[in-house]
Amino acid sequence: MSNRILGTKISIRSNHTDAESLPNSLPATDYPLGVIAGYREESVREDAIAGLDDGLVPVRSTLIDGMDDFILIETGHSAMRFDISVAQQTIHFLKNGVFSR
Repeated sequence: MSNRILGTKISIRSNHTDAESLPNSLPATDYPLGVIAGYREESVREDAIAGLDDGLVPVRSTLIDGMDDFILIETGHSAMRFDISVAQQTIHFLKNGVFSR
């Protein structure tokens, strides 16, 4: 499976944290950056994903150098796009440059 990001065809499996991965090859941001990470207390993949995770992505892999703010929301990976808290926090960050506490 592949997608196009920034005009480049990449594999979905490119979302890794090694030095040559797509996320690590992007330039530093020069704009306000807030990261929302989901987590689930009980993940079906607890044995496969070390640490806190959203059922697919480990929280530690969402941390980006230079980010202005970071927030954890209790929701699963697939549910994030439908979660009202995620929407509210996104709007708050876009208006204020920080997440609501």
